[in-house]
Amino acid sequence: MKNPAAQSLGRLGGLAKSKAKTAAARRNAKLGGRPKKKVRPNWKAYAKQRAINERFGDSDVEMI
Repeated sequence: MKNPAAQSLGRLGGLAKSKAKTAAARRNAKLGGRPKKKVRPNWKAYAKQRAINERFGDSDVEMI
């Protein structure tokens, strides 16, 4: 359970706009902004396709 007082305090801090914060955001944007999340492979689909390939001997079927 989250502390409501801490939530509201953090929310106010995140809404703060200062010249320093604006300048930092612009510097970060010049470097490409927030990094994209790495795409995680869908291991369940991979394992399922591999099990099907092993069971039916379809070695020429491409893995997902």
